[in-house]
Amino acid sequence: MTRDDSAAGGTGPPRFAGLHLLGLSAFAFAQPLFDLLAGEATFFVARRSQAADVLLLAAALTLGPALALWLIESMVTRLSPGLGRCAHLFFVTGLVALIVMPLLTRGLSAGAASRLPGGAIAGLSLATGAVAAWAYSRWPPATTLATLLAAAAPLFAAGFLLDDAIARIAFEQPTSPSSTQADPAVDATTSVVLVVLDELPITSLLNSAGTFDAALFPNFARFADHATWYRNTTTVHSYTQWALPALLTGNYPRDIDKLPIARDHPDNLFTLLGDSYRMRVLETVTDLCPPELLDDIATAGRAGLGARLASLAHDLPVVYAHIVLPPDLASGLPPIDLGWSDFADPTTGASPTGAAGGGHTPTERGAARDQTEGEPAKRREGGAQERLGRTRHFRALATGDRAAGLADFAEWIDDSTAPTLYYVHVVLPHAPWTYLPSGRRYVDNGVIHSPGSEVWSGHPWLTLQALRRHLLQTGLTDALLGDIIDQLQARDRYDDSLVIVLADHGISFHPGTERREAMTDNASDVAWVPLLLKLPGQRDARIDDRNAELIDVLPTIADVLDVPLPWDVDGHSLLEASPPRPHKTVFRRHAPEPLRLPPGRPAAWPGLERKLEFIGAASDWRDVFAAGPLAELAGRHAADLPAATREGVSAQLDGAAALRNVDLSGGLVPAHVVGRIQAGPGHALPEFVALSLNGRVQSVAPAMPLPTADGRSGEADVSFLLSDEALREGANDVTLFAIVESGGHVALAPLLLPTWELQGGAGRTQLRRSDGRVVEIRPDALQGSVYGATVEDGRLRLVGWAADVDRSRVSDAIVVTADDVPIFSGTSRQPMDRIARRFDDPALRDAGFVHELPLQLFDGDPRGRLRVFAVCGDVATELPHSGEADWVRP
Repeated sequence: MTRDDSAAGGTGPPRFAGLHLLGLSAFAFAQPLFDLLAGEATFFVARRSQAADVLLLAAALTLGPALALWLIESMVTRLSPGLGRCAHLFFVTGLVALIVMPLLTRGLSAGAASRLPGGAIAGLSLATGAVAAWAYSRWPPATTLATLLAAAAPLFAAGFLLDDAIARIAFEQPTSPSSTQADPAVDATTSVVLVVLDELPITSLLNSAGTFDAALFPNFARFADHATWYRNTTTVHSYTQWALPALLTGNYPRDIDKLPIARDHPDNLFTLLGDSYRMRVLETVTDLCPPELLDDIATAGRAGLGARLASLAHDLPVVYAHIVLPPDLASGLPPIDLGWSDFADPTTGASPTGAAGGGHTPTERGAARDQTEGEPAKRREGGAQERLGRTRHFRALATGDRAAGLADFAEWIDDSTAPTLYYVHVVLPHAPWTYLPSGRRYVDNGVIHSPGSEVWSGHPWLTLQALRRHLLQTGLTDALLGDIIDQLQARDRYDDSLVIVLADHGISFHPGTERREAMTDNASDVAWVPLLLKLPGQRDARIDDRNAELIDVLPTIADVLDVPLPWDVDGHSLLEASPPRPHKTVFRRHAPEPLRLPPGRPAAWPGLERKLEFIGAASDWRDVFAAGPLAELAGRHAADLPAATREGVSAQLDGAAALRNVDLSGGLVPAHVVGRIQAGPGHALPEFVALSLNGRVQSVAPAMPLPTADGRSGEADVSFLLSDEALREGANDVTLFAIVESGGHVALAPLLLPTWELQGGAGRTQLRRSDGRVVEIRPDALQGSVYGATVEDGRLRLVGWAADVDRSRVSDAIVVTADDVPIFSGTSRQPMDRIARRFDDPALRDAGFVHELPLQLFDGDPRGRLRVFAVCGDVATELPHSGEADWVRP
């Protein structure tokens, strides 16, 4: 190459400028994203991505950035060749900086250098980019190297597309059944209704007699009254992306590398019946039903190419920023480890333990029911559909489609005589737990000391509180199941259909143990799941205790329909005598060998015993809300109980502002109330704390002491769940009481709930609390940011994190002001493993916060009027915000 080809050889960009940009952008953008996405094919499965999506993405990442930069450069060059040359060198500088930044971050991740600020790393990266651009403009070999780098762009794309999992999505066509036999003729006319629930152990549904709890779950109980309950049924995998393919193919999930898609599982229930049955199929995690088999109604519910590409375009910038930026700069970004989509939306409530790694987000549902003697459960006020406006109501309040999907599915059931497969998998009652049995959604203020990874915290109350929330959400699931049964009966499809209700796996609620991975000590909760099967014409309840597994469901369906299976299966029909299994088999995600369990039902059910010990023989949901220590106080007027005093103890209550402005018509209620109890020097924390709402005690919770370190002794967290029936429209009075012994009786000592004030002239340099505590505001005392501030359901949702990184302390309080008047205060307790990882400090794990402020708190539009302060000890810092949080004052 001659010097004329270099950036120094003329007044404009070099002759091969476009190729140079292509090569550098491939290293800066395409390669990091290709490398990440190739290992996470479920990222595409969860979006129903087709071959066109993946191919367009590969082309866009390979060519898009370089093409955009080249077009800008060309336009500038037309105006002035000199400016065009400057623009080209500017782009070279930036691209090299983006290449170098993650390398520097990883290279400086050990020792004292790990504390190097992100701004310094960014500065070093830009300096490196500038040196590289200078060499590029002056040294011909550097220009030659830039030209050669262009060859990497197609190689990166090819490597991505040829990755085994990605290639199956991008190139392989759906295959026909693997059997060499001809497809069987399906002459059956029996419709099949298969309802798959998620993360529901059988123990959650049972009462002390070992039968379905009709008081809390009337629709499971009424369905069991005319179905066969296979009460010795276990899952074959404790994760959805492997359990569901096993269910639908009849085979064990031996190959963990297979994706939950039709290409990897061509022999399944949908392909078996697809040529003869209408397919009304709603899958939420898997993609096993070939789209050409779906009928028009089910097809209409799928996202088109434009929507799928928009989802990718929405999330990839956040993913890329996490890859490239140093830890403290990336810490202000929305997390990407809580789900497979909607990363730029911090309000989705995604779960790090969701099926297929997927985050699951809620929708509203109303389904209060009465049980009348001799009749099935009926809804009050003419039914949930009339009372709440059904799907339109759900979607108006939704941040996701869990409940709405199941409601839509019920509406798909029609009175056609055509044989139909109705299939739905809904991620309920799967976490996150944000629903009440009535269908209202509540704000998830964070599970205090929540489980790291898949292991529960060691504090018993936290797992009991999680169990309560799981049961409440199961109450909503029961109501939605009732909708399906009602619709089947209303359409005269119930008696003649094969109806199956089951769950893909369970969950365990035991302190300090695995919650999802099947182990010997939690198998009775994780492995045993409900399986209820109603044959056509069946009207009597039956119980079958054979050793059943989920792989038996498909052969049973084929048996009922009299359809021979054209492929070999591991399962057996539950309607025929079959060789007894010598054991149960549960495959696991993090273990090379499956768990082998005895073939019979467990002799003891620790999960059931723990649940019954907690909620007792609950006659309705009020008993579940009240369950816990001193449950006998729930429902009593606080004024009727002995009074006492407790000096030196105060409290901070998250969500107090929301309780002052409750909108019961909106569906979102402040039912999850968490707070922090603080005892001054020389004073002890109370053992139990009671919450009173509008003068009546709602529940009692233990105070959970925080670890004592760096002056944070004397602090404890509390967590309460409130019934929406206890809330009233508008303002609600809330009081916290310490439980004390007085004269041999339980007495209530009210706790001070201090307020904050911003003081100190024009700069407002202090925060003062009503109990006399003064906090100095310093710009660089704490680290953190507000990375989400969005309005939904009449509330402003603030999401962020704050901590004193140098002293390994999360913030004590988050104070929000409007026009410099404090209107809200809360605590930091939201788990953020990524913050702990980035700063290599487990003490920072609970540095996150999620707070919701009713818009009624503001006089007019709050945009740009808010300031958010983090308080830690005797200092505070005003938190900056990202572009996603433009409601906060710059």
